[in-house]
Amino acid sequence: MMIDVIPGSCSVCHDPIEVSQATITPGEPAAIYCRISHTKDEDQTGVDRQERICREIAARLQLRVEAAHVYVDDNRSAWQRNRKRPGWDEMLKAMGEGEIRHVVVYHPDRLMRQPKDLE
Repeated sequence: MMIDVIPGSCSVCHDPIEVSQATITPGEPAAIYCRISHTKDEDQTGVDRQERICREIAARLQLRVEAAHVYVDDNRSAWQRNRKRPGWDEMLKAMGEGEIRHVVVYHPDRLMRQPKDLE
């Protein structure tokens, strides 16, 4: 199965990017993945902002994002291999079961940092 990852910003300059709709059919199921590595308190502003931006992108691309397919890993590192990311694991399961076709992320580094995660 092929999953499209749709970033909200360029990984180099952080400017918004344009996404080709050539591989996107309106109404296709998508997931949103949000992650923040460290929070000093219980403030969820970081992931709330990520989700808002991702929802705007999904709406612009006419993707369908169900509430069950918004995955958040708060205060979770993507660099530490032994660190559990429950949202990540749930998202991979949904991908494997064919529930989602696209993943919208605020920035590619929110999704993964280890090349092994692509395997």
